[in-house]
Amino acid sequence: MIDAAESDQKLKNLFHRYYMEEDLDPPDLLPSREIGYIPFSGSMSRHRRIQSARDLKYFVSNAVPRHLYYSTSYYRKPDEKKMQDKEWLGAELIFDLDADHIKGADTMSYAQILAEVKKHTIRLIDDFLMRDLGIQESEMKLFFSGGRGYHVHVVSDKVYDLNSDSRREITDFIRGENLTAQGMISSINRTQLLGGWPKRMDSFISDFFRALPRERTEAMEQLKRVFPNSNTARAFFDHIMKPSRIGSKTVNRIDILSKNGIEKYRIFGEDERGIAMLGWLIEQARENMSAEIDDPVTTDVHRLIRFPGSLHGKTGLKVLGLKISDLPSFDPLISAIPETFRNGTAKIYSEKEGTLDINGQTIHIAEGEQEVPLYAAIFLSASRRAYLI
Repeated sequence: MIDAAESDQKLKNLFHRYYMEEDLDPPDLLPSREIGYIPFSGSMSRHRRIQSARDLKYFVSNAVPRHLYYSTSYYRKPDEKKMQDKEWLGAELIFDLDADHIKGADTMSYAQILAEVKKHTIRLIDDFLMRDLGIQESEMKLFFSGGRGYHVHVVSDKVYDLNSDSRREITDFIRGENLTAQGMISSINRTQLLGGWPKRMDSFISDFFRALPRERTEAMEQLKRVFPNSNTARAFFDHIMKPSRIGSKTVNRIDILSKNGIEKYRIFGEDERGIAMLGWLIEQARENMSAEIDDPVTTDVHRLIRFPGSLHGKTGLKVLGLKISDLPSFDPLISAIPETFRNGTAKIYSEKEGTLDINGQTIHIAEGEQEVPLYAAIFLSASRRAYLI
């Protein structure tokens, strides 16, 4: 009979080996950070202060954390037990991108999840933080979480003193919250499409109508997604195929809707069908163009986040910092394998057959006992897919 406790002890021994052999890279102002960890047995322990890299090495080698965290906030007294006694000095602006918020993640493999979350991370950095909010690449730090996603840290005097409400405004903007059809019609008709969501939305809408077939039967296949009543869908199509004045010209409404610019919102505002169509397009744009972030992580100014260089207790992979420019080609299932675990093999017991994509190869997992590369054995044990024996 397989002993789960014995398997867990073997995994802890391997984590201990890692923390003895490899040094963690402490974050800036380490003595001002609160340190917390989850051991291999027991609950979260926090409100700790570590003064130096040497003290950190001693701590992790003895505590052997299954999960290790540090505060995104800076405190005068980080080891005080009550938050009000810690004397908050400021906090980094943190974005956590994880599979929990990705549509359809429950049907994806681990490798597919990582690829999808990477898309959202690139979108967050390029479209929202850098383009819309003007944050420089030098003001950001990027980490693979060791699990199913990425952490983006904004480290700048611009953000340290932001309170929770201000941070929530940022998350609402990134997620495209509070965008409504009536709101866009009333505001955009009076303004220019300068940037941000208005410009992003305008391009999305124009692309949709440029691709919409000009023949009614073919167009109905798409419009039925918007209007559950076929008669309404046909009536909307007939309406947008009719001419309308734009300046001194007369053109079909669908041609106005197909071009970038504010004139299309006059067409949407002509009746309830147009408003319903715009509302549907807003939801589609949000789904396809927002970045799925974990709001509570960003808004909580006392948040703990995974410690750089530590091991993730559910994968055995490393919390790894990387350059933003390297993200498109980054493969965590290769790069986040600790050097300590790259060589050697280990025996496992699996209760069911399966596969594991890791280190550029697909490993077949047979039911019962078998020998696999050490890093694969650690991943399978940490994720509860097999036992170390």
